[in-house]
Amino acid sequence: MKTIILGLVFSLTSTSAMAERNFSFDILAGQAEQALVSPVAPAAFNISGDDLSFGLRGGYRFSDHLGAEIAYHDYGGAVQTRVDSALYVIDDESNLTAINLGLVGMFSIGDRLSINARAGIAVWELALRRRDTAFPGQVFRTGTDGEDPYVGIGLAYKISERLSMGVEYAWTDVNHKFIFMSGNSIEGTNDLRNLSFTVGSRF
Repeated sequence: MKTIILGLVFSLTSTSAMAERNFSFDILAGQAEQALVSPVAPAAFNISGDDLSFGLRGGYRFSDHLGAEIAYHDYGGAVQTRVDSALYVIDDESNLTAINLGLVGMFSIGDRLSINARAGIAVWELALRRRDTAFPGQVFRTGTDGEDPYVGIGLAYKISERLSMGVEYAWTDVNHKFIFMSGNSIEGTNDLRNLSFTVGSRF
């Protein structure tokens, strides 16, 4: 599904000649904070941390104040190390990626500065890798996917008619369910908060 969606991004940008600077392309880089928790087993499953995030985004403006966007984000991961009741050390590491589909509202403050508000659906994939000293040399992998809403707000500064830079903050709560090889499952949420700096172009 992600391959199809990413193909739409490039097809949008490749048809930019049909419109006069209504298309946009942004590169995003920043830091994502994640906290995976399970209300059923909060002590045994509580993975949190910060990591570098990266994104690519294509968009189309319907007007000066409204546009549609599609973006790919790699939010990096979070880690947890704990010791279980049998004194074995368990290391959990997660990684989250998403395709975001949504709308953006743009509100000008003067000639060059604008406030942007975003909302849409994140089509995400969450992977989990576990190492357990009870099983030396083995790595257990599982993953899950789904869709959840996201929102964001940011500032953009127009350098020229074609180039801009900015900063934005976005958040979403990913509702996940991991199923392990043993058949056991863990349900919970991943509270994602992402701060990004952006460089973009219009054409």
